[in-house]
Amino acid sequence: MQASDIDKSEWDFEGRSVIVTGAARGQGAAHTRAFARAGADVVLADVAADVFTDVRYPMASSDDLEQAAEECRASGVQAIPVICDVRRAEDVQAMVDQAVTRFGKVDVLVNNAGIATVCSVAEMTEAVFDETIATHLRGTFLCSQQVAVHMRAARSGRIIAIGSTQTFSGLPRLAHYSAAKHGMYGFCKALAIELAPYDVTVNMICPTGVDTVMAKGILAGAEGEEWGEEITATVGSMNLLGGGAPLQPENVSEGVLWLASDAARFMTGHAMAFDGGVAAK
Repeated sequence: MQASDIDKSEWDFEGRSVIVTGAARGQGAAHTRAFARAGADVVLADVAADVFTDVRYPMASSDDLEQAAEECRASGVQAIPVICDVRRAEDVQAMVDQAVTRFGKVDVLVNNAGIATVCSVAEMTEAVFDETIATHLRGTFLCSQQVAVHMRAARSGRIIAIGSTQTFSGLPRLAHYSAAKHGMYGFCKALAIELAPYDVTVNMICPTGVDTVMAKGILAGAEGEEWGEEITATVGSMNLLGGGAPLQPENVSEGVLWLASDAARFMTGHAMAFDGGVAAK
């Protein structure tokens, strides 16, 4: 299936409302476009600013966020861009309140916001560690906490977290990133149990390398060839499928929409590997 094939003939989310964090570009923007093509109204949340320490790739801007929203509106749905730092409770509450005020509900939350830096544990600063944990793990907690209030009341909903192959394993110089993804999995499993009586599911999708600005920054922004050789030696040529090439963001969106659909209504508390065969090695 190609990205253009994700439309109302394959998925039907008409009448549903979706929040995606980290939505200004990359995977987040792809997920919002996919939901919009399937008929959902969307809230695109992103910090849209350079606010992190030692991130060696350009962060998304407010212009990127507005462009992503315009691309969603082209499908004939409502799309609301919201500047939101998922590490800040007041930002998250305001963002969720805006979604509920506009759409009356939140049917799907995609916890996609994330950052990545490359650094050994020996050289890592507390700021780099804390920012990584806060963006991935605290952001997932805060957004899920606010959305769950409305999903419990509706006795329906889908919460989806974007993980990584690092949800299950580790890589040198990515200990903070791996710790964040492992933590997200534990959080999702526990939250799935809490929300199951309300027919709200909580799952993760864990892709291998995806062709995004962030992924390219991880591979090329630290020690260049030295780091490239190290990661290659650790995981080989990455994917078994596709000749080892990274996934496109739209490929991951296919899995996200499946988890959000009625087809996945009996799946909760799981981290679904979407890894091109990496875990089989």
